Amino acid sequence: MSKRAVIIFMLIGFFACSSFSIAFYILTLDIKDDFLDKANAVMEFMETTGIKSDPLLICTGGLGNSTTLNIFSQTQLDSPVRTILDELNTKCVAPPRSEMTAELIKDLKGHIPLVVSDTTESGFDAFLKLNFGGIDVGIFNITQIPSDWYENVKSKIDLFSLDSIIILMDNPDLKIVPPEIRSKTFVIPRNSAVYRVDIEFGPLLTEINLNRPDNVYPVFEQTKEKYSDWLNTAYTVDPNQMTQIMEIPFYSQIGLMAKKDAAADLMFYYNPALSATMTTQEAITIFKDYVLGTVYLENANIRKLLLRSAAMIHYDGFDTKISEEGNYYSLYGVKYYIDLSKVPQDRLICKTFTKPQKILVFGPKELVKENFPFLKELDLSPLYYVFWALNAGNPDLEPAWKVTAQPYLYTYTIQKGDTINSIASKLGITPESIRAFNPDLIDMYLTVGEHIHVHIPYESEKKSEE
Repeated sequence: MSKRAVIIFMLIGFFACSSFSIAFYILTLDIKDDFLDKANAVMEFMETTGIKSDPLLICTGGLGNSTTLNIFSQTQLDSPVRTILDELNTKCVAPPRSEMTAELIKDLKGHIPLVVSDTTESGFDAFLKLNFGGIDVGIFNITQIPSDWYENVKSKIDLFSLDSIIILMDNPDLKIVPPEIRSKTFVIPRNSAVYRVDIEFGPLLTEINLNRPDNVYPVFEQTKEKYSDWLNTAYTVDPNQMTQIMEIPFYSQIGLMAKKDAAADLMFYYNPALSATMTTQEAITIFKDYVLGTVYLENANIRKLLLRSAAMIHYDGFDTKISEEGNYYSLYGVKYYIDLSKVPQDRLICKTFTKPQKILVFGPKELVKENFPFLKELDLSPLYYVFWALNAGNPDLEPAWKVTAQPYLYTYTIQKGDTINSIASKLGITPESIRAFNPDLIDMYLTVGEHIHVHIPYESEKKSEE
């Protein structure tokens, strides 16, 4: 999970005795899972300094992090993060490059100005110009090194007309600033701090402590209550305890969304036993260390992994039991069967892949990296897809794969007078299905006593066709 902080910058200017003796505060707020406490401290600072009605507040990222609060916001009709940014009178958002496509950033587009000063990005402003107490302050956001921010903005704004320039970046480096404007420029890191900035005698920055108040403002108290309720919400996941026997809707929905976003052909998912229900907090505990990544696999490797999982299933003619020795994986995106009537090496009934497949892998980070050494980790939050699936409920979906004790293929012995059509009619199947498993079969060359393979559809297949 990304540890990039969410930062909020607040600039508060005030006049001293001389006509142009100016100072202002830059408040950086590191928003992680303690966002609510930090934001509450910002609110207290705004109230005690008397600038609550019109603070110059800038959120500088973290909206793409897979923190539980961000996921909570994405699952609510009214985003709590957006509500709090509104309550704090946020003037703009200046996200890091890795978060430009984050869902919460998309939610804020058109609502709060978004600033990116590097090469122009669709839907983002190159800078924000603010007039504060009679002085002009320019806010710029550098998201990559090397950066073309100066070339990108100098034709859009007269930098020399600004009284102060604030640059936000991950690792502050004054070298990013041309010498001719350094005397009025402050390069600020993305961390938690409060600075007093004097521009008459400087530039001069002085760090000031931001204290956490005992008082909790209503918007944060209400959000904490909703957040607590959300953490304790229970969801139906695997009511019949079938996740290792057939594809359950929970994984079907994760696969549906994640495979699409990763532009993958199939998804292998680590498939341990799950409880019938789980709370939000339990889901976080189970899936917080999961990862999504891609790898290309040939048909032989896909089959090998599925056969290893199939070999972990022990069947005594009545009950099935999954061995705890080994890693049980299942595959989303293709129909297949595990036929327990066969010996382990022959159990898999699955199509043949004629070219390498782009496989999305979903599972515990350390485990999948060990099992898939060439895995390319993606910047996608597994928890986002987990909660999307939980919120979708437990719909009645036809499983794409299943374990069965009924043989998938039967052997039929050709009798005198048989034709492909008559065999199909006798067994209640189609001539096409006979040809599919016996491609060389020709009516005029059927030999009495010859054995052919036929598949009698399972009840689930019949329902699917209906």
